[in-house]
Amino acid sequence: MATTFKDVRKLQGERVRMQFDDGREVVALLLCATKDIDGSKHLIYDKVESASGAETSRTGATGHTILCDQPIENEGDDTGMTPPELILASLGSCAAFYAVQYLKARNLAETGVEVSVTADKLMQPPRLGNFKVTVVCPVSLTEDQNAGIMRAVHRCLIHNTLLSPPEILIELTMSEMAIQHA
Repeated sequence: MATTFKDVRKLQGERVRMQFDDGREVVALLLCATKDIDGSKHLIYDKVESASGAETSRTGATGHTILCDQPIENEGDDTGMTPPELILASLGSCAAFYAVQYLKARNLAETGVEVSVTADKLMQPPRLGNFKVTVVCPVSLTEDQNAGIMRAVHRCLIHNTLLSPPEILIELTMSEMAIQHA
């Protein structure tokens, strides 16, 4: 049964059954249903179970899932990357995308780019800082090409977001279930 996005938003905080375009069917806790300024719609969910009932620890958006957890020593199950690791992975994959696009556009290489990202954990307030992105190019470049790939990597959306931190508004709302049990 198809449901309108407006109806889906009313189910935030509830266990819902979802069927994806590829035929997968899951039951999950719907955390959030959002609509961006451009009109794109996103579902954020957690505690995903396959329709057969096997539970996994997954968080997802728009039909894609990633594992996110904490290490055992931090009371997690170590089933996925931590949120800080996700930030590093996001920055690295974005930088790699721009590097590969630069190389492809100039017929220099289509594969072989390697990117690693490190950061220090800073305190007061706890955060990541001193990011270092290392791009390993699979071919030798001229000075102009080296400058060009550096410009391309600097266009990365995640890189620019971290350089110009956005305002972050945190809202706390109660699910209908929490309100009913209050």
